Amino acid sequence: MTLLNYDAAARAAWKAIHPEGDWDSIPSDEHTNWMSLVGDAARRAETATTRQRSGEPDHIYRAGVLGDTERAAIDRGYRNRTEVRTPITVNEYDFAVKWDDERTFPFFEDEQAIGIFGYGHTDKQAFAAAVNDYDVYVGNVDPGEATYDASVVEHDWAVAYTVNGDVNSWLLSTHDVTETTKGAFPVTVVPR
Repeated sequence: MTLLNYDAAARAAWKAIHPEGDWDSIPSDEHTNWMSLVGDAARRAETATTRQRSGEPDHIYRAGVLGDTERAAIDRGYRNRTEVRTPITVNEYDFAVKWDDERTFPFFEDEQAIGIFGYGHTDKQAFAAAVNDYDVYVGNVDPGEATYDASVVEHDWAVAYTVNGDVNSWLLSTHDVTETTKGAFPVTVVPR
């Protein structure tokens, strides 16, 4: 599995540090670690540089679902007020991320790294523990530094939708969504 399609960026970063090395000869788990770190850095840079821009879309990209072209088209439609949103029904399986043969996480982290989103209102302490496990396993965070607890976990409401008829991907929005919003469903969130 290629994390967020950052293989080329991870390869370039690794090569910059190891100019005489052979990327293809290192173990695949090291590829995954480099891709994860490059992806985290890219998402944090994007978040830091786009928060001040006006007209930031109110949707959340589920990591790995959309390509750059689709994201650009959706953002352009949002800015131009020409996008057509179609609400869809999702369930806990749509939120689950199978990381490898050993791990499936019951949530996803959005591409801007602003949060981790799980379907339903789940037990806050159990959700925080799962996010800590994710950070250690996927993000290479030291176990002593993975310290989310129930106090940071939020129960919220969201809607899922496709944009402009694209049925191959979906977006999530919690912006101005309440329990009574048409198509709303509960989500559990750890803001980043």
